[in-house]
Amino acid sequence: MSHLLKYSNIVILISFIAFLLSLQISYINAEHFSLNSQITAHISTIIFAAIIKVAYVVRCACLYHLGMEVR
Repeated sequence: MSHLLKYSNIVILISFIAFLLSLQISYINAEHFSLNSQITAHISTIIFAAIIKVAYVVRCACLYHLGMEVR
């Protein structure tokens, strides 16, 4: 279970970084990217947000099964 906790933390971190990058492409610097890149970034924003949520639920389940405080 502790390995799964480690992996879920890593997935949360990587997905969050990718989420911020997709927001950067979608909204902040959109004029510097092609329409195809912007469409991909918009779709990626939704996908990475979902991955973050799933990884957080896995993290909470791991903490619960390890008897640690779930926050």
